[in-house]
Amino acid sequence: MSDLSPTPKEITAFISAASNGDCEAIVQFLADYPQAINKKGVDGMTALLWASRRGRHEAVTLLSERGAAIDEVDLSGWTSLMWASICGHRETVRILLEKGAAIEAKGGGRTALVWAVHHKHKETAALLLEKGAVVNESDRAGWTPLMTAVWQANIPMIQLLLEKRADLQKKDNTGKTAMDLAQDKGFEDIMALLEKWQQIQALADDIADFSPALKRPIRTLRRLNP
Repeated sequence: MSDLSPTPKEITAFISAASNGDCEAIVQFLADYPQAINKKGVDGMTALLWASRRGRHEAVTLLSERGAAIDEVDLSGWTSLMWASICGHRETVRILLEKGAAIEAKGGGRTALVWAVHHKHKETAALLLEKGAVVNESDRAGWTPLMTAVWQANIPMIQLLLEKRADLQKKDNTGKTAMDLAQDKGFEDIMALLEKWQQIQALADDIADFSPALKRPIRTLRRLNP
């Protein structure tokens, strides 16, 4: 272990190693400069941020176990979890969540889930929802993940969000719902899908009120709704 601080060139090489998934080089650098694990490059990115952005899950595991700051942000306020979600690196997202990454942190006004939906990464979005991401969280415009999926005509994503009880009545900053956005775009098939789910959710709520023993009536109804 060195008592000296790493040079800018050494920091750049370390961050590059993380970006490329070079765990051997990471270990060697940290053996000399363990206190420099959260140093940032000129772009404001740490080694963990770059490893997460590139989906280098082995490097992400190594860095997090060596004490890298899980929720450190870049110049845009984005965390490692957000970068992994933006780029659709599901395994990296899983590792970061296991290491305690803040699932509801926002960067650019969006949570990791909102970013994953925005970039059409369904499997990543599904994992975030499974781990407790708030399905109805909105961005600065008041758009929920469902609204984004509707605007993109992303039917598989819409179905995923509806199965997780996305709120069909929630309005954005202009007072529009997901149904309104579908109407604006002329997406008749999506309008029909949303209408169908409105009926299913209403019936599920009625069943839940009638019989508290049915903890997840929506799941039963979904089986009847191929």
